Amino acid sequence: MKILFLLFGIVMSFACHSQSLTKGIMIPKKGSTFNGCCIYVPKSGLTLYDKPNGIKTGTIIPDNIKPSFLHEMTSETSALIYVEQKEGFVKINNNSWLSITELNKHGLAPVNWMQYLIDNSPNVLGYYANNPGLNLRKSPSIQSEVIVTLKGDLLEIKLTQEVKGLWCKVKVTAYSEHPCASKGNFADIKQRTMTGWIKLLSDDLTPNVSYYPKGC
Repeated sequence: MKILFLLFGIVMSFACHSQSLTKGIMIPKKGSTFNGCCIYVPKSGLTLYDKPNGIKTGTIIPDNIKPSFLHEMTSETSALIYVEQKEGFVKINNNSWLSITELNKHGLAPVNWMQYLIDNSPNVLGYYANNPGLNLRKSPSIQSEVIVTLKGDLLEIKLTQEVKGLWCKVKVTAYSEHPCASKGNFADIKQRTMTGWIKLLSDDLTPNVSYYPKGC
């Protein structure tokens, strides 16, 4: 009986730490030959559905996409945000659904926010905590001791590949002034580095950090 309770506890613990990440953006797959500029949507458009495997309601093309539907990745590229994923479809901000199979045919794929932020970390100067701030903790739990509360853009966050649930282990560098204003003399403005855990995604599965898509 004790063994059964132990196994049950392990399963429940795993279930509590496992969470389906159903929000993110749609970007070219690795090795993709996606032929497009500025917005990662084919010029021919993508079919809109009223629900997964539902009725076709129209087409979305780059020219008619509202800024609120997009995540600005760099100064030159933006990607469609999706807010739900199920049954081989993703939902965008106008409550319409797109077929993942159709996305794949165009060399695109949905990538959840956790994966995107981690994969993109080497490509940005750094991530910064969204308002009103983000606690850097010693372990991935809201009960863990707070090392420091991250606020503003003088506390630069670099993500690692180590994750647990919605948490990510990070390295934080504190600067006396922003690196963009330092003319490359980072050593002169670096104050200290810290390692700890942040809740990278909020409970609604959206990022708790942001970055400057245009760079310095």
